[in-house]
Amino acid sequence: MADRYRHRGLPERWLLPPPPREAEAAQRWEALPFDERRRLARVDAATLGEQDPDDRQLVGALARARLATSWRLLAAAPVLGWLVLMTVWGFGRSTAPAAAGTYLLWGIGLGAITWFVAALAAARRLRRARKVASATEPPPDPAA
Repeated sequence: MADRYRHRGLPERWLLPPPPREAEAAQRWEALPFDERRRLARVDAATLGEQDPDDRQLVGALARARLATSWRLLAAAPVLGWLVLMTVWGFGRSTAPAAAGTYLLWGIGLGAITWFVAALAAARRLRRARKVASATEPPPDPAA
């Protein structure tokens, strides 16, 4: 059976979250093969209890790194929408100058849809990262 998560030709940095920021977790992350990294990147709060303690710690570090770099996901949505708008409109202006207005409207519509879908995906990823990060935080120290 084919792996539905396999994306040939795409760089790993597009398929995986940012690496952990803690030194020990970052070293462990770099030593893992791609398939193991991908498996750990897909762990959510519901399946966190099934992981061994080292993997839970690494998954928590990944979630904290995702939250620390959340601005990248949030900025990517409008940028991607803008690129779709400019691609459709630019194609229309260069191939059919008389219909440039129609291509502009199509570009605005497709760009808005792209922006909306990318923003929903970013919000879902960040919500999942918040849940995982809160589930992996150590309990507060009562002595402190």
